[in-house]
Amino acid sequence: MEKYILPFNMDPPIKCYLHDLHPLGVIFTQPYEKCIQWLLNKYYKLTYGHNLMSIECKDIEADYDSIFKRYCIAFPLEICNEKMIKEFLHKVFSLNFYCAGYFNEKFTPGYASYMKGDFPHAFLIRGYDITNDELYCVGYPNGFVDEVKINVKNLYEAISGFISILGGNFYIQYYKLNEDFIYPSFDIGLFKECIYKFINSENILNEGINALNTLKNTIINNEYIDQRNIFVIYEYNKLMYLRIQVLYGNGYIKNNAYESEYKSIVENCLRLINLVIKYNILPKINIKDRIINIYENTINRMINILSSLYNEI
Repeated sequence: MEKYILPFNMDPPIKCYLHDLHPLGVIFTQPYEKCIQWLLNKYYKLTYGHNLMSIECKDIEADYDSIFKRYCIAFPLEICNEKMIKEFLHKVFSLNFYCAGYFNEKFTPGYASYMKGDFPHAFLIRGYDITNDELYCVGYPNGFVDEVKINVKNLYEAISGFISILGGNFYIQYYKLNEDFIYPSFDIGLFKECIYKFINSENILNEGINALNTLKNTIINNEYIDQRNIFVIYEYNKLMYLRIQVLYGNGYIKNNAYESEYKSIVENCLRLINLVIKYNILPKINIKDRIINIYENTINRMINILSSLYNEI
């Protein structure tokens, strides 16, 4: 049996969106302490647009160019076939490369949109069982991080049925970790700069505090609540909690109460996620009122703690 399965961490610190999950799931196959401080220098800027909250990280692609050895190949769909794709996958996996790109989820069994409608979706393939013609894909097939097995025929159909969107070419990015990359340490100066921007962002449209307040109004005025928005806030605060641990561990702050206080904010975010899931199944006014109250309390505590923290360091 000829099979290639590359390691993948299904639970990296940031995973709400596939463009974060896929590369970070590869990076965090390495020892946690090796790369966590690099990550803590990223993902500072909360933004809200098109009804979605996100943590903006403009410079991360430049980092990926150094963290990974990555390349891209274009297959003209007019001449592309299953045999060509199989040969390519066999070659790159024999060299320990992951494969990533976009396909039409309509043609991929195990995904939510299978045979329902065209849906462009990012994919990452971490393994190839050549004997059984199976590919190991990582994504959110049913709303949770999981692995889905599809065969090469499924992949070919998922890309060949996508000509109008792909513009005549099917692009596959293939990459692996650059073992020579040295991950930088936590940057206290950057932390202070970014916290200052956050606590002074109330009047900056769709950023920081303004973004959080805009989302609050969206929650109040709409029946459905997108739980991804709450999950992003959870991830943002989880990273902030980890930063506070580093600050205390390295003597930048003397008061370890910040750590316990911020841990309770992270726990509040988890409660919010569970309440939103419950509310979307059974929308009741009393549940929504609890969501709004906890959300407002969380925002206020974030501002107060980070303002106090900024003044101390």
